[in-house]
Amino acid sequence: MSHHSHSHFNHSHSSHSPSRQTGKKLLWTVGLNVSITAFQITGGVLSNSLSLLTDALHNLGDSLSLVMAYFAHRWSGKDPSPGKTFGYKRLQIMAAFLNSLILIVFSLFIIRESVARLWHPEQISESIIFMVALAGFLFNGFSLFLLHSEQKESMNIKAAYLHLFGDMAVSLGVMVGAVGMYFFRIYMLDSILSMVIGIWIIYSAIGIFQESVRILLQFAPRGLDIALVRAKVESFPEVANIHHLHLWQLDDDLISMECHIDLKKDIPVSQTHKLKETLSAALEQGFHINHFTFQFEYGECPSKDLIYKPMHDHS
Repeated sequence: MSHHSHSHFNHSHSSHSPSRQTGKKLLWTVGLNVSITAFQITGGVLSNSLSLLTDALHNLGDSLSLVMAYFAHRWSGKDPSPGKTFGYKRLQIMAAFLNSLILIVFSLFIIRESVARLWHPEQISESIIFMVALAGFLFNGFSLFLLHSEQKESMNIKAAYLHLFGDMAVSLGVMVGAVGMYFFRIYMLDSILSMVIGIWIIYSAIGIFQESVRILLQFAPRGLDIALVRAKVESFPEVANIHHLHLWQLDDDLISMECHIDLKKDIPVSQTHKLKETLSAALEQGFHINHFTFQFEYGECPSKDLIYKPMHDHS
């Protein structure tokens, strides 16, 4: 006897669709970032400031990232189709991956340019730097205010929020540097601040990058102990063992599990349905798994390994 049983637990925290309000707020932040970028490029050229120009480049990348975040947010709610059976649910994870990667790459560029200028500081216009940085600080602050309540909605929105927070921190650092250069004429502050902020952005973005990679590679969710999952399933009196177990995360909320369940008795399909419901409820409550595919068996699989390892011909 062998048959599959499938269940999907829906909850308020795992089945939300992208909100139109969040999409509008993302569009606002795109417009604000494009405006900041143009303003900073102009100010950077006029003031001869590396920190302003690198911040402008950073903001340009952020504008592209926010555009990706917006479209990922919209398309993730599209219905599945025969050719796309999962729909676009992973699109927000891909956007989070790309956004965090862009953050890391741009920050490395900032650090490299800062080190190069550190040994050859140039005189710059502190007043222009301060005014442009102040405008960037205020614009980014308003963008953060728009997305503050939405940043817990998904990893994608959180990555966009982190972009904006990093931009605001950069603008604040540039303002402080401009004040320091005005009073003390220490022009290398422009480079030092750029390096410090770049390092901070990399440190902040690396967590989102790692988590998005884990989801895209279908690793088991972080903190989910497979041994405990196995013990829970095998604690039921009808279950002899589970094997060929797979645990993965589709997006921010949906954790899936599939496995073969070897039964102690050859029971009817109607009874396996009841067992499936009981197992699903227990696993959802104990481990927050909310999508299940069980293959019930009675002495069929020759391999009882918990994690299936296919044999490869190495000849």
